[in-house]
Amino acid sequence: MKKLKQIIKNLNDAITLEEVDKASKEASEHYQLLTNSEEKEMLKQAIMAGFEKSKKKVEKLNKEYDTIMAQFEDSKQISIAVDGKEYSLNDWVTIQNYCKMFDIESTSVVTNWIKRGKIPSENILDLKELNNIRLVKAIAYRA
Repeated sequence: MKKLKQIIKNLNDAITLEEVDKASKEASEHYQLLTNSEEKEMLKQAIMAGFEKSKKKVEKLNKEYDTIMAQFEDSKQISIAVDGKEYSLNDWVTIQNYCKMFDIESTSVVTNWIKRGKIPSENILDLKELNNIRLVKAIAYRA
């Protein structure tokens, strides 16, 4: 009975996932050895309570994860103002990133498209204030 009480205490005191796992394994192993149905029932109830506690912790962690991910997604909504007009940087990429995004061999291909007007001027942002960075609207253009 002393060992049973210690196992139940370990289940109740377990905080980390490692502690919960260790206490659960110990309880399950001990449960198999018990012959007294009253002790088995006590241990069974303690194991079930431990699982319920773990389940609540996991649900709480999932909610926290969802909150953090939502905040991260919100923080990715960055925009820039050019000549009084606001542009979402989720829609605009550098020429180099455009090439990666649409599997284009060289930045010179996109630069030539810009020169020839294949990419409309309204889909190009020249940011003189940012070392003349040129952004292209992240949509597929036909060559």
